[in-house]
Amino acid sequence: MSGTTQHKFFPGISWTAEKDAAIIEMYHAKISATAIGAVWGYSKTSILKRFKKLGLKSRVNVKQKTSSGTEVLRLIHPPKPKLILRNCLNCGKKFETESKYFRLCPDLCRKRYY
Repeated sequence: MSGTTQHKFFPGISWTAEKDAAIIEMYHAKISATAIGAVWGYSKTSILKRFKKLGLKSRVNVKQKTSSGTEVLRLIHPPKPKLILRNCLNCGKKFETESKYFRLCPDLCRKRYY
């Protein structure tokens, strides 16, 4: 079958090139995966998996109220790692790290042991 991709567990469900083109267009119009799934009869999870197969980054939309009271959709970006000030276990020097597992300062101590 040219132009279709059959689901391996549910052979009745197939993705066609037309569906893919429509999903890509809806994605770029910033329509949510839930709404796209409702149009085509797929679950949100299925649409998100299709985004991944098509090379589109999945995004999460969150409704936030602005100061004027209107709701705006904003994209959630992953949080930046929080830097914590820790003491080096070898020399006692204070240094910033993003994980509790880095306990040797990056200057001399880590170079000496790794």
